[in-house]
Parts: sequence; C-alpha cells; structure tokens
Amino acid sequence: MKRILAFTLAFLLLLPNFALASGFSFSIDSPLVDGLTFVESTTFLDDGKDSHTYTFEYIPGKSAFPVVAWGESQKSRETLLKISELYGDKVVGGINADFFSFYTGISLGCVVSEGRFLSSSVNNNALAVLDDGSLYIGTPDIKSTLTYGENTYDFYYNKYPQVYSLYIMDSTYYESTASTFPSLEIVLTPESDSLYVNTVTPCTVTAVAFDTMDSPIPEGSFVLTVPNGHSAYDVLQNVQIGDTLSIDVTGSSPWDTARYVIGGGDIIVKDSQFVPETVDEYSDKVRNARTAVGIREDGSAVFFAVNGKRANYSSGMTLEELANTLISMGAVTVLNLDGGGSTTVGVKHLGENEMQLVNYPTDGYPRGISNAILFVNTAETDGKATSVILFPNFYFALPEALIEIEEAFFDSSMTPVEELITFNEELFAITDGVEFTDGKLYVSNIPLNERVVGVNYTLEDGRVLSDTKTFYVPDKLDLLLPKAEKQVLDLGESTKIEVNAQYNGFDVTNSLKSFSWSFSENNAEALAEGVLAENDVARLYEDGTLTVVTDKLFSSTTLMASYGDIVGAVDIYAGMPDVVLDDFEPDDLSVEATDDVDVAEEIDEPTEADVLEESTLIEPDETTEPMPEVEETVEEVQKISESVAGYKSNTGALLENGSMTYDTPIEVTLRPNTVTLMHKGKYTTEASLVIINSDGEEIAIPYTVKKDYSEITDWTELEAVIPEAVEGRMYVKSPFASSSENSVVIDNLIATYGFELPVFDDLEGSWAKDYITEIYHMGLIGGYIEDGKTVFAPNRQITRAEFAKLVSSYQKYTYSNTQLNFNDSDEIPEWAVSYVGAVSENNVMNGRAEGDGTLTFAPNDSITRTEAMLVLSRILPDIIDTTDLTFSDASDVPDWAIDGVKKVVSGGIITGYDDNTIRPSNNLTRAEVAVIFSRLFTYMYTTASEIDFPIADVDDDTESEEQHEDNKELPVIPF
Repeated sequence: MKRILAFTLAFLLLLPNFALASGFSFSIDSPLVDGLTFVESTTFLDDGKDSHTYTFEYIPGKSAFPVVAWGESQKSRETLLKISELYGDKVVGGINADFFSFYTGISLGCVVSEGRFLSSSVNNNALAVLDDGSLYIGTPDIKSTLTYGENTYDFYYNKYPQVYSLYIMDSTYYESTASTFPSLEIVLTPESDSLYVNTVTPCTVTAVAFDTMDSPIPEGSFVLTVPNGHSAYDVLQNVQIGDTLSIDVTGSSPWDTARYVIGGGDIIVKDSQFVPETVDEYSDKVRNARTAVGIREDGSAVFFAVNGKRANYSSGMTLEELANTLISMGAVTVLNLDGGGSTTVGVKHLGENEMQLVNYPTDGYPRGISNAILFVNTAETDGKATSVILFPNFYFALPEALIEIEEAFFDSSMTPVEELITFNEELFAITDGVEFTDGKLYVSNIPLNERVVGVNYTLEDGRVLSDTKTFYVPDKLDLLLPKAEKQVLDLGESTKIEVNAQYNGFDVTNSLKSFSWSFSENNAEALAEGVLAENDVARLYEDGTLTVVTDKLFSSTTLMASYGDIVGAVDIYAGMPDVVLDDFEPDDLSVEATDDVDVAEEIDEPTEADVLEESTLIEPDETTEPMPEVEETVEEVQKISESVAGYKSNTGALLENGSMTYDTPIEVTLRPNTVTLMHKGKYTTEASLVIINSDGEEIAIPYTVKKDYSEITDWTELEAVIPEAVEGRMYVKSPFASSSENSVVIDNLIATYGFELPVFDDLEGSWAKDYITEIYHMGLIGGYIEDGKTVFAPNRQITRAEFAKLVSSYQKYTYSNTQLNFNDSDEIPEWAVSYVGAVSENNVMNGRAEGDGTLTFAPNDSITRTEAMLVLSRILPDIIDTTDLTFSDASDVPDWAIDGVKKVVSGGIITGYDDNTIRPSNNLTRAEVAVIFSRLFTYMYTTASEIDFPIADVDDDTESEEQHEDNKELPVIPF
C-alpha cells in the first residue's frame, strides 16, 4: 500500500532570518534491510574541506550479508552496477573493494568466495567474512604449492602471468591465460573443480603445450603456466598426459574457514589508533576520494566512502583524515580499500527496483573495477508489516514549497507489503515552530534551519509503526534557474514555468510562491489574486501558467525570479511562430518535375498574375493590381498553401534534376528571418531558395550549412537568411534551385520568425559570434562597457588572469584561501585572486618558473596557445587516444607541453589553422577562447559522456604507490 501526504510549507513572505552556517552538517539514514543502514552525510566548511560521505552501517548475524563479487571474470573490469546485476535482485547495496592492476584488471590481494580459494596474494592485507557474518581484518597466511613427484613449487593462483614464477589459472580468471611470452602450458583436470584452504587437490594432466602463450582455459580445469627458462621448467617439461600433480592450499584461522576474503591496502587503524607509517608522501597526504572498512569493538562494521575533487561539494580526505573519521565512528581496526576514481557506491533504496549509483566518481563517470563488496538481503518475506518509511527521506525546501511524501510499509525482510489492515494515522511536529492547521503543515519564520515532523500509524492489532522526516530551509541558493516549457509563444498561448533551485549542489524543493517575481520592464502596479507578476506582454499565475497577453507580434520580455541575493531569468518571445511551409509528406498527390516555373494564376484574390518562364521578373505596371496590405495576425502567419509538387519519397522530396519548383508558390504573409530545410547527405553543391517578393521581384537566396549531421543521421540542415530588404508578403517559388544535374532529397521546409537579441554590440559579422554567445549563456565570460555599449572585444588578447577565471568557473573550482606563493602575487587583480588561487590549488596553472627557483604567475600577460593547451589537457579526462602532431610547425611546441598539446588536438578541442599550423607561441584572442570552451563543453558533455571508455594505463587518483608507480608530483613547468 502507498499513500501520499501533501505538506505545504507556508512561511511569511519575508526570507528566513537564519543561515546554514559554516560547519553545517546533515545526514540521511536509510534502512536497507535488518542489520544494514545506509547513511549519506554532508558537511560544509569555510576552509574548503567540504565532504560528502557514504556509510553502510553493518551488524553481523541479521538479514544482510556481505559477499565478494566481480564481473564476468576476475580479469574483467566492470562497473559496480554491472557487477551487481550479475548477483540478482537480492543485492541492496555495494561498494568497491581491492586495488587492482589497470593493465591486467586483476586484483592485487587474496580472493575467497563461498569458501573457494580463487586468488592468491603476497603479504597483502585483507577482509574476511565468516559464516556467521562477522568480520576480521588482517594479513592472510594462505600459501599455495604444486607437487610433481618429489618436487614442490610455490605458485600464484589466478594472477596475471609473469616470467619469474609459476601461475595456475581457472575459468573464473578469464577465458585464456593471457600470457605474453613463450611458456610450457599444462592443462590440469582436478578431482573437484575448486580449491579450498587446508585441502590437497589431486589433478590429472589432460594436455601439454610447449612454446605457447595465451592458451584457452577449459571449464572445470586449471592451466599451469611455466615460463621458458624458469628453474622448474627442466622438471615440468617431462610431464606427460595422464600424470598426476597435487595442489596444496594451506592457511590458519580464520582464513581457513572464511566464507569470503577480499584484499585491500594498508591497515591504517589498529587498536583505535592511526598508523602513521602507512602514509605515502605522494598520494596519501592529498585529499582524494577514498574507500575503507572499519570494525568496531562490538563486531559491527562501517563500510565507508568519501567523494573527492568536487569543488563546493566534497574535497575528499587525506589518509589520516580517513583514519580519524572512522575512529570517530567507533572503528578499532580499519582497512584502506581502493579509492580515487575507483571509489563507487551503489544503493537500492526501499521501494526501488534496482541499485543506483549514489556517489560522484572522480573520473566523472563510473569506472570499471575488478571486484566489489555487495550486501545481500538473506531474509524471506512474510507479508507482515513491521515498519513504515516516508519518502523522500531528505530534502531542502523553500518557503511555500509543496512537498509530497509517500508512505510505504515493509515486512521484516524489507519487502513492500501491498495490503494492510485498517490503521489510524497521527501526524505530529517534533521541532518548535511547526504546527498543523486545517490539514496543512505551516512553518513559522523562526531561527531554526532544521525542521522535523513525524508520523505514527496504529494498526488494528495495536502495533505502532513510526517514521520521521527532516528538512532544512536555506536562506540562500547557489543556483536559481527559471525554465519555460516554451519560450517562443503564439499570441494568447500559455506555457508552464518551473524553477530549478540548488543549494551546494543539492536540489531544493520549491514552488513559484517561494520567489519574488517581476518582468524586466513595465510591471503592473496592482496584481489580481493568484497572479505573481504581470506586464504588457505576459502574465504569470501562482500555478506556474504564463500567458501571453499582448496582441502585438514579435514582442519579448524577460521574466525574473529572486531569492535572497540570487536572481534567475528566462526570456519570453511572443507572436513568433515557426511555420512549416512543407514537410514533403502529403497524401495521394499527383506530382511532376519540370524545368518551367509557374506562378499561381490566383496568388491572392483579387490579384492576378501572368504565368512566367523561369528567371523572368514580375514587373508591376498600370494594369497590375497591387497586392493588398496584410494584417499582421497569427492566423495569417500560419496560412500556407497546401499545393506542392515534386517526386515524393518516404524521407522527403526526391529531386531528380537537383531542383524543385512549386506549381503554386507557397504564400508567406509575414517576412520570416530565415528559411531552413533538411538536405539528404553532405551538402556539396550550390543551391538557393527562390522567392517572389511583394513587388513581384524574384530573388535567389543562397543556402549555407547551419548544422552538418551527415556523419550521424545522413542529413544536413541548410539555412537561407532572408535579406532585410524583403518586407511583408512573399512567395516561395523554389525551395531548392540548383544547377546540378545530380539527384538530391530535401525535407522539412520551415520559415522561422522572430529575432534574437544580440548579447554584445560588436559581434555582427564575427566568425565566432555563436560560440561567444554560447559561453556567455554558460556564465563563463562577460564583456566590457565602452561608450555606453556592451562589447565583447573578440580580437582582444586574453590575459592569464582572465583565463584562470574561465577555467575555474568552468570546473567550478573554489579557493580555500591558502597563501599564493608567486613572487608577483601583489600584481594579481583583486577580482582574480580567488580564481588564480583555485587553479593553482588544483594544479592546473602552476605559474612560470624563474631562474632563481621562484614562481611568477604573470596575471596581466597574454596567455599563449601553448600555455592554454597545457591547462586544458589537465582538465580533460584521460580517455583520449593521442596521436602525433602533423602541423607544419609542430617542432615549435616546447618539450614540456608536447603531451598536453597532443591531448587537446586529439580530442578536437584545438584544430589549428587552415595553413596547417598550430602557432604555439601566438597569444589567444577572446574569440578563439570562446571557440575552445564551446568545443570543450561539447566534448565533455556529449562525446566523453557517450564513450565506451578504454582502460587507462595509470590511475592518477588512487592511493597505492605500489600499483601506480608512474604517479609523480606534477612538475613545475615554465609557464
């Protein structure tokens, strides 16, 4: 059973007089199953140490059981969600586990699953899960040996083979051995298909191959790999099919009886004390996303993760901060697990059908991992309600917000109970200042940021089920974005307005009455009941309906919402419909292609026109009655002719001679700005839109490519811009006139009305106008006021301080006010200090190295293309396959920047000039920067988000120096 409780949070119209101050923290506790609770916690601090953490609170012996899991094989790397799918719908949560090799995908530590020994390790620490669900952290002493005759050899089990040892692999490892060097590879068929600790397993030799590599692993068999030249080769080369070899796995308690074992990194807490010798100078002293598991004195445990490298959200933790955090949670022993981009947390909340990713991976996308710890619900459903949960479990809310809370009942297995006996409901307030009147929840304007309400359900059998809800009311927002379903409206048309509001990255529930509303001009002085804002163009109602009230075509206004110091706006355009002139999909038309063009005998009563040959003009004379004046109404704008001609296909009009003319030209009573159409394939010819203006003159307007989709959809969008001299009524005589004899297909002829207000007054004719407008609307760059006009100055060179602001704004970096160590820090403009500090703290702009060892930022110098490309390479994800530079001046790129330049060029962010140069020493102009950030945005939010990401060779944000030995401190380069 589910019901919805509607709570209206009605406040005084004044803003709250409290703030979510520095140090503000909150937590979301979500029971998942008996013995497992998921806790999501957030802390905001002024020093930049914001944190967003995730904790699975685990109690052994109840309905949750932690299991070790991996993907299709131990060698494969899969996302946490993909791994969870393989283990069924009983999985209620999961977290990444052991470190692994980025090259091979194999975990570094020991693996035991359902008591089966599946992977060995060398002195790696591990977590053991015993049969009763209790946990143990330590160093497994599990050893594996192979005996043949009188000879016994140590071997690695299900590890990627190397030349210095023996390796045995089974089918859980991979489909083949993946060895890359000549070896003796022996297939062994065991008496049982699994290895167990403290068990000897006899095996029969069923195949032998010499000087081979990457041999297949048969199901139910092992493959022994002996590298040529290994000390055991001389003996094992004598093995014959039918011989018996024995595998012996030994270990002490509790490893010999563990149900699951998974490896990890350092034990960073022992006896409730941090172990400082575990700290690595490079990776462990920086804040990062991290994962760990801690065991308390009473046997309960915390599986913990923290987001990292997320400005204004979560800065991560150092290894010591991680240890101290778990100590504060009661852990006496803590095992560090893989972190950085591998940190992944998934949860299947009550009432949901599948597990969802809840953290924000450092890479920006879920990373494939080698293994995970999944929490499985072992309880059986009995259909008897034992708990009630109200959803959503947590939210921010603004004054006047309407919050709908769903209720659902669950049995002891946390399975939803659909049918319930009669119950009584009692809704009550827990915090001061909350009261219920007429079934509505009113919250007064008192200095409390936290509100808590609760619900009791008394069942017919006398049992009481309870739950509480907590919400917070911020006095400021960091995002306020009004959105309209439609921005371009017909006269009299309505649309719906809603608002996206956020506080520190969290969505904030709101209603339109939560904000102060106004239009940019001519606001009505008195408003009718239920109206939030009105002017002579549009009216906004409390229910979110915005209606055009003007009767004038081509009107526009800006609707603005404010809350505290933040203002959001949305532009509204009235009386500007786009008219579909021809979609080339009519029914049962008799069509004919012709080289001759006829104008309709009756274009507009009572006007008559002669039938003319192609390329002649209609010359008005004394006997030709002029076309009547056209009244500007929406009906006239949308009145179009239905008469079309041309060969038809299912995907548009097929033009066998490359041109098309209408038997009766299509009438367009008001002058549009542009006419667009879709062209099948890449546009390689020259074609024009042919119109007849109100004076009877024929005008050919050339098409240009607006958007080339031909590589993706096989269509190209063409655009013909109507000259300003064409006014009033016009007729489309030929939608596509070309001298080419080749066949073409066109579709979707559209006339577009209205206008776009220029963002800057100096961009007319600029090649970068669209890019500049785009990044302006993204909030990345502004302009200047010169002679009373707003200008962008596209040809002006951009300074290093301005570029720092662009990068910092784009990446949403924040500055924690650490001291800047540049010898020219006092030359940094006041407005730029926070941006320079932010890019410096994030190691993307380090300053120019001077000969005396000091650093200069040179904030007022123009930034060079080389410097900019290196900076951009540091914010691009490490997923780009770089190629060598082919520019004629590639040798001019400095050695210290060559890899960065290759990266941005390979990613298509910078393409060079038409003369095949990249000009690394040139300074960047503001127009060029606009293009660069537009391409960066397109790559990061379209290309990069859709890529099937390859495995990288180096993980730049995990903690294990042993695994990631290529990680080094970022060098100070001369820029």
